Amino acid sequence: MSCWSLRYCLMFCAAVSLLPGCAINMKIPVKDPVPSSAQYVKPADVAPVALFFTDARTPESKTQPITGRIPMHLTTVDRQPFDPISWLADNTVKELVARGLPVQRAADAAGANTVIVKRISIENRRVSGFSPFETFTSLSADVVTSKGTQRIAAFIKRGKVPVGLVANRLKPWTTASQEAVEEIKKFPFPLIAQLRDTQGYIVVAGLGKSIFDYNSETIRSHQEDWEKIVRWLKKHG
Repeated sequence: MSCWSLRYCLMFCAAVSLLPGCAINMKIPVKDPVPSSAQYVKPADVAPVALFFTDARTPESKTQPITGRIPMHLTTVDRQPFDPISWLADNTVKELVARGLPVQRAADAAGANTVIVKRISIENRRVSGFSPFETFTSLSADVVTSKGTQRIAAFIKRGKVPVGLVANRLKPWTTASQEAVEEIKKFPFPLIAQLRDTQGYIVVAGLGKSIFDYNSETIRSHQEDWEKIVRWLKKHG
């Protein structure tokens, strides 16, 4: 097994550990990746390989693997404490096996190739609620084999912007609006609010007021429509 193969799989496993959310102090469950269906072209006489993973990170990086603007905590899917080295080891071996290589995880370094993990770090940042939430994942490890030691490094940048849909100026009593809402619900983004086309907006605008400056029964129903948007922005902003 080449170090290139191991490097690719380490990068693959590190990539799927990127953060899926952006809520402050949120516990982020890390899911196992689905093994690849790609197969390596290899000789028929490839010898089985055992990989032993050991943690050589600094005490500081062990305590705080995630840094950046938004405090977060990684957990397993069942909300248990997350061990990044064990997770990386298990899923790297699974990926190599899925690619047709005879690899297994070793319990100790005797007779095994050793992967010395020097660094696993995730840094996050977000300038504002309208800019991408970005993560920068870096990994560094030394692979020790009978041929010597080779450094493996990976750096992955990923970003996304939360997207929510608002159906505007609807006339809910009409077939056209009802059909429009059904079509919008088919999009791969949540429909967070439906705003109606009424004279209430014209009246309050003519008075130089907002929809939240009045408490009549009619206006309160419009306020409820907008409160759904406000709640979504507070959650994702």
